[in-house]
Amino acid sequence: MNKKLQELRRNLTAKLKEARELIDAGKVEEGQAATKEAQEIKDKIVLEEQMQELEETVSDGNEVVEVEETRAKKKPVETRTALVKYLQGKHLTKEERDVLVETTTPGDDQNSVAVIIPQDIYTEINELKRQYKPLKQFVDVQTTSTTSGSFVYENGDTIEPFVDITEATEIGEMLSPTLKQQKFAITDKGGILPISNTLLSDEKGGLVKYINKWIARKSVITDNRKILAVLKANGIKISASTHAEIKSAINTKLDPELLNGAIIITNQNGFDIMDNWVDATGKPILQPNPQDPTKKMLSGINIEVYANTNIKDENGASPVYIGNLEEAVKFMDREEMALAVSKEAGFTKNLTLIRAIQRDDVVTKDVNSYLNIKLTAPKEKPVVYVKNVTETTPTQTPTTPTTPTTPENTPSTPENDNGEQGTE
Repeated sequence: MNKKLQELRRNLTAKLKEARELIDAGKVEEGQAATKEAQEIKDKIVLEEQMQELEETVSDGNEVVEVEETRAKKKPVETRTALVKYLQGKHLTKEERDVLVETTTPGDDQNSVAVIIPQDIYTEINELKRQYKPLKQFVDVQTTSTTSGSFVYENGDTIEPFVDITEATEIGEMLSPTLKQQKFAITDKGGILPISNTLLSDEKGGLVKYINKWIARKSVITDNRKILAVLKANGIKISASTHAEIKSAINTKLDPELLNGAIIITNQNGFDIMDNWVDATGKPILQPNPQDPTKKMLSGINIEVYANTNIKDENGASPVYIGNLEEAVKFMDREEMALAVSKEAGFTKNLTLIRAIQRDDVVTKDVNSYLNIKLTAPKEKPVVYVKNVTETTPTQTPTTPTTPTTPENTPSTPENDNGEQGTE
C-alpha cells in the first residue's frame, strides 16, 4: 500500500467519525455534508486502487501486458510473503493487499493504518503461547465480533431448576430471578518491537518467527496480568498457614459440584510452603500428579506454580487461588491481532518500529466460585509422632549345672610349719 492510499484511508476514518458525531448530536445538515465528503474520499480510494492495478500490468520495459494473461500466470499469494512485504514497506500487488485485512489503531494524533495478522500466522502465535504458562487456558474464553456488550450468567449456588410448563404458564414465571448481567468493553493493548533494518530486509532470516515469539510472550504476560487482577479483587478471601485450614475451606466454602474443574494457582513461595507440609507420620501432604509427575496435587487438585515475579507476595503472604476459574473469570476475545509499522520513528538508529495490538477484555463472573487465600508459613513446625513398632524380648543365656562344693568332697592339702600349702 502506497503512502497516498494510507493517507486517504486515514482521512476516511476521521471523516466518518466526524459525520457520526454530528448526526448523534442532532446536526443533520452538517452530518449530511460530512457523509458526502466521506463518500468522495472513498471514491478516490477506489480510483487509486484501480490505478495501482493498471500500473502493475506494465512490465519493466513499459510494454503493456494483457491483464488476464498476467493473472493466469500469477501463483497463489502466500500470506507470510505478503506480511513480510508490508513490514518491509514494499509495494503490494492487489492480490497481496486482498489477503491483508486493514484496520485502524489509535495513534498519537489520529488513527493509523495497520493490518490484521493472517489466520495461519495467528495460529502459530497461539501455539507458541502455550509454552509460557497462559492463565487464559483455565478461564472461560468467549470470542466476540463486537467492541462492547454484555452477557448473562448465574451463580452456581443460586441456579433455579426448570419449572413445569402448561398452556397457561407465563414467560415471566420461567425467568430466573438470580440471573446477573456483566458488561464488557474490548480495548486495544499494544507494544513496540524495534527491529534492525538488516533483519527486516532479510526475508529468509526468520523475521516472522522472531516477531511471532515476541508477540506470544508479550501477549501471555498481558493476559496473565489482567486475569490475576480480577482474581485478586474477588473470591472468598481467607488467611491460612496450615493444610488443615485450607482443606476445611475447600470442604465448606466451595461448591462440590464445581471441584471437578478446580485448579490451584500460586507462586513459588506459596508452593514452597505447601510442599513442606507433612502429616503426623512425616509423609508429605502434597502428592505427585499421576498424569504429570513434574506437578503436584493437594486434595486431588492440580497445582500450577508461577514465578514470584509474576505473582508477587504481599505483606509476607503468598497468594493462592483455589477453585473452578471457568466460573470465576470471563475472557472476551476479539481473536484479532494487528501490526503497524513506522520507519520514521527509528530513522536515526537504522531501526523499524513494529507495533503489535491485541483486542480483548477480562471481567469477573461468579465471585464465590474460588478461594482467595493469603498463605503464610506456619509459626511452628508440626510435631511428627513416629510409632515405635519394634519390641524387644529379654534373652536367657543357658547355664551349665555345677556341683555344690562341700567339705566331704573337697580334697585336703597338708600344710607345713610355715602355714604354706605343700605337696605330698
